[in-house]
Amino acid sequence: MAYGPCGRQFKAAFSCFHYSEAEPKGSDCIPQFRDMQECFVKYPEIYGKDDEEAYNDDEEAKGDKAMSTKANGENKENSESSEQRDSSSSNSKDVSVVEPSIESSSNATLSPS
Repeated sequence: MAYGPCGRQFKAAFSCFHYSEAEPKGSDCIPQFRDMQECFVKYPEIYGKDDEEAYNDDEEAKGDKAMSTKANGENKENSESSEQRDSSSSNSKDVSVVEPSIESSSNATLSPS
């Protein structure tokens, strides 16, 4: 950024922000950042899309991904549920519960440790 066609504007905005003592930090640098942004708009092939366009594109991509993920998640849940039902019905025949028993014996003695 510092060496492109907007390098001068970038350096001015960055330096202003870095050395700013205003609250909030950088609030006194708005003119420098505006100049930098105006320069970026003149060179979209170098600095990319307008921030608003890039933001909207990112939000659309996130929305598409979320919808795809949700659909895949529902399919996975349905698949897991049927697998669990199949698995539990086949395992229920093989599983038996054994209750522990306590045997008391008159011959058993406890020895102190």
